[in-house]
Amino acid sequence: MFKKALGTLLVGTFAFALAAPAFAGDNDCTIAKDEKTDIGKACKEGGIKRAKTVMKEMTKKAKKKGMKIDCDTCHKDETKWTLIDEAKKKYEEFAKLGAS
Repeated sequence: MFKKALGTLLVGTFAFALAAPAFAGDNDCTIAKDEKTDIGKACKEGGIKRAKTVMKEMTKKAKKKGMKIDCDTCHKDETKWTLIDEAKKKYEEFAKLGAS
């Protein structure tokens, strides 16, 4: 019985160790890497989760100032966060309104 429990524990440990790198990458930013921007700083601090929080705060501020914006304004999807062609231009306007 002890051998079976030990074997199960070892198999589980190895399975977790092999899967851990896949989970670690789920929060890594792949787009916003310029640390001169608020989003770039957020990505470095806390990955995608922190970047989403900062983007939502900026979006609220920009909307209060009259800008019509949501995630789909710049992103093609909300899984890989792929940008549309005009995203960088739109971000500059957005950042001016949402950062202050």
